[in-house]
This record gives sequence, structure tokens and C-alpha cells, in this order.
Amino acid sequence: FSWLFGQACCKLYGFLNHFFSIAEVFSLTLLAFERYCIIRPCCLNEYFYRYMLLAMWFVALAWSLLPILNFGSFSCDTAGIACALDWQGSEKMILYHNICFATLGLGLAVFVTVYSLLQVQISLFFPSLGYEESLKTKAVLYTVCLMYLLWLPQLIVSMWKFLNIRTRLPLPLVFLSPLCAEVSSLIPTLSFLFHDLQIRSALIGIHYYKDPRKYSEVKSRRNERLLYGTQMDEASHEIYV
Repeated sequence: FSWLFGQACCKLYGFLNHFFSIAEVFSLTLLAFERYCIIRPCCLNEYFYRYMLLAMWFVALAWSLLPILNFGSFSCDTAGIACALDWQGSEKMILYHNICFATLGLGLAVFVTVYSLLQVQISLFFPSLGYEESLKTKAVLYTVCLMYLLWLPQLIVSMWKFLNIRTRLPLPLVFLSPLCAEVSSLIPTLSFLFHDLQIRSALIGIHYYKDPRKYSEVKSRRNERLLYGTQMDEASHEIYV
């Protein structure tokens, strides 16, 4: 399989795909670290989160520009569907770039994410976390786990190329790897809609906005849920203390 739209378009597509993929990985790391800071107060303010977001986009841009500057390379994937980072490059500069990106870029981000979520998962058994914070934490846990699961085929294909294994990959895995990576972008929205009461109630309120009776009914139900959750938190906190 080969790319049909020329080398320049391949580089542009590879740059954009690489940029947003790295930003997606780092955003999961920030979500996990933010949940870690909730259970382990770190005296962080809003400026810290702003700086972390700016740093995330800057690092993603830097890693994406390196292949454009010939420190790496973009090439058509095995399925011929998209242009991505070339993991089969044998030149020293490309090889060094791939090793550094796999360890310092992806490896470090995954390590911080997994460590933070392991600490967060332990905190779910303690009632002092709070009802709403517990729901948000579960949303982050499900988001990270499902997105990592959907990225697994792409990881297998990339490592297969990087290790230069001569055995041919199964065709279903080759074609599913880029599709699963694209579908993974829907997971955060679905996960937070399923777990976050405020987001879900707000969307339901917008849906029933044309009917005042239904809107007031939904609003009262939302207040009852929040009140019930607060009472449960207070009761569990008293038992815990």
C-alpha cells in the first residue's frame, strides 16, 4: 500500500496526526495528575494548570516538528490509510528520534498516568473523597483505560515495525489499528457524559428547554440527586470519623 496524495500532503497529514495524538496522550496524563492532586493536596493553583496546558501543547508541537526538520520521518502506514511516524527508519537520526520519543515522550507520560491512577484508585475506597469527585475520578479512570485499550493495536503495529520483525502482521490488525486510534477520540465525551451528573443534566436541560414543565422537573431531579449525594457524603464521613 502507498500514499496517494504526494509526499508533501503525507508530511502535513503526519504532522497534524502526530501533533494531536501527542496532545491527546499528554491530556490524559494531566487528567490523571489532576485527580492525583485532588486526593493528595499539592497546593496547586489555577496558574499551575494553565502553565501545564501551555507546556503540553508546546511539547506536542516540538515532537511533531522534529520529523519535519529531518530528525525523524513520516511515512504511509501499512494499511495505506494514513501517514504516521516512520518506525522502520534505519538512519541514525531517525533511530535516535524514535528511541527518545518512545522513552522520554510516550514512556514518561504513560508512567505518570499509570502511577497517578493507581493512587487515585486506592482513594475511591475512602469516603472522604466526595460524591461528585468520586464520579469525576471514575470518569477519568474509564477514559484512560478505554483509550489505552483502543491504542493497543497501534502500539503493536508500531513496535512490530520498530523491532523489524519479519513475520507478517495479520491484516485485520493492520486495518483496525488506525481506525481504533481515531475512534478513541470519542471515549472522553462518552465517559464524562455517563459519569458526570452536571454535564448530563445540563444536556438534558437543554433538550427539554422548550417545555418549561419538563425542564423544571429535570432541574428538581438534579437538585435531589445532588442533595442526596451530599447527604451520603456527610453520613459516610461521620461513620468514617
